[in-house]
Amino acid sequence: MSEPTLAAIIVAGGSGKRFGSDTPKQYLLIGNDPVIVHTVRRFVVAGVFSRIILVVHPDYHSVVRQWMEDEGVSVEVVESGPERQDSVANGLEAALSSCDRVLIHDAARPLVDPKTIRLCAEVLLTHPAVVAGYYSRDTVKQVSDSGEVLGTIPRAGVFLAQTPQGFNRKTGLEVLRQIRQSGLAGTDDVFFAEKAGVPVQCVPASPYNLKITTRADFDLVSTLITHDIHL
Repeated sequence: MSEPTLAAIIVAGGSGKRFGSDTPKQYLLIGNDPVIVHTVRRFVVAGVFSRIILVVHPDYHSVVRQWMEDEGVSVEVVESGPERQDSVANGLEAALSSCDRVLIHDAARPLVDPKTIRLCAEVLLTHPAVVAGYYSRDTVKQVSDSGEVLGTIPRAGVFLAQTPQGFNRKTGLEVLRQIRQSGLAGTDDVFFAEKAGVPVQCVPASPYNLKITTRADFDLVSTLITHDIHL
């Protein structure tokens, strides 16, 4: 029996509003290459994907295709949606037409370790859903809207979610249904699996698998990539 096929869905539909730039952060240059190219390289190095799908705003389809052509990487580009979960749903629809497993990743996380990607892919051979991240090293406080401390959450049970996150085919189809029909808004992808009662397996990853959200994040990620620092 052949191993189930795997698709990467790299979500690059964000507008960069929180970043405060006219150009979305995933398209800013680090060295000579845009962030999304650095991210895609990590998935190519992982070497486990039969398809790489980029979810991109229509305004950037042409330039993203050109970047990938220049990189020599075969990708599919699909249209992003108004919210992140809509973009993920578009990617799932494309991927699940032929693949048995999917891994979803933020284009703005260019430091993801290919070993983490491969481990997430391996976990999906035996589990319905997976999330990369790391256990909190800091004490976590629950606070009120006014900033008053309400209590301390045991950090041993606090796992800070990153991406990749992914599903086998059955769970991916259920997540797609949840997004399209429930009207729920999730801040990550496995949220929808949780809502469906699907167990999600955690995979330890580096805290430096940062998502570029602020200018400070971008500066740190740029330094690490430019100087080829592996943490």
